[in-house]
Amino acid sequence: MANPIRRVVTLLQKMQSSVVAEGEKEKKLFEEFMCYCKTGTDDLKQSIEAAETKIPQVESALKEAEAALAQLNKDIEEHKANVADAKKTMATANALREKEAAAFATESSDLKTNVAALGKAITAIESGTAGSFLQSTAAVSALQTMTVDADMSSADREILTSFCHTVKDMRHKAGK
Repeated sequence: MANPIRRVVTLLQKMQSSVVAEGEKEKKLFEEFMCYCKTGTDDLKQSIEAAETKIPQVESALKEAEAALAQLNKDIEEHKANVADAKKTMATANALREKEAAAFATESSDLKTNVAALGKAITAIESGTAGSFLQSTAAVSALQTMTVDADMSSADREILTSFCHTVKDMRHKAGK
């Protein structure tokens, strides 16, 4: 067994070498930290300067973006109002077209019925009264004058003119 003093001395020597090793390790870490502080400070200063230079640009871009956003929101509201107006206008126009289509269908049906009745009447007149008053030149002239001078709707005027032409054609076919 070793002498107790020797053991204490050995233990102290181990502690000394351990403390020296830790000191070296701490010294190395301290030097790395100091190196980082020296170079990191310059890098940090450059980053700060770059950021300070960039701040006005970013603020300006932010203001422009906010203005653009406000304008776009305003445009969206205007477009929504325009769409609503267009839908109202389309609904009004469709209602008007439907009303006009119904009126046209009714008038067209009435006119077709009248034309068919006139056709039957002409056939009856032709078969029953050859050489009658309506086929005379005076009657055709009177009817033509009536279509020009009479106060009537354009649809009635067209029907009467068509009738006159039919009578004229019948006269020419009959050879009179």
